[in-house]
Amino acid sequence: MTDSGGQESGTRPRDADRPSFWFTSATPLLLAFVGLLGTGFGAVLQGYWNTKLEREKFEFTLIQKALENADKTEAGRNLMFLVQAGLLSQFDGKKLKLWQVNPNNFRAFLVKWVP
Repeated sequence: MTDSGGQESGTRPRDADRPSFWFTSATPLLLAFVGLLGTGFGAVLQGYWNTKLEREKFEFTLIQKALENADKTEAGRNLMFLVQAGLLSQFDGKKLKLWQVNPNNFRAFLVKWVP
């Protein structure tokens, strides 16, 4: 059966069933780009936190070595040197000076700073 235009009735054009070219070719590229961005972002975050962790480990070993000294006054001077040199970022120099003046407050100092 044909209609007045010469085409059979009930048939669709050939391209109506297929998705468009841009949809089929751009989707995998878009997914790859999003995956690449996510991987890059994850690598940057992991690098930042690993660096922060290693810095804290380094500072802890410096503090541990400074406190190995049996003389509390000398241990206070060692910690003060590390703070003044900029190697310890977790301690405040003012509180260390107070401890250095009165070394008997060592326990109170540790309770404030060491978890």
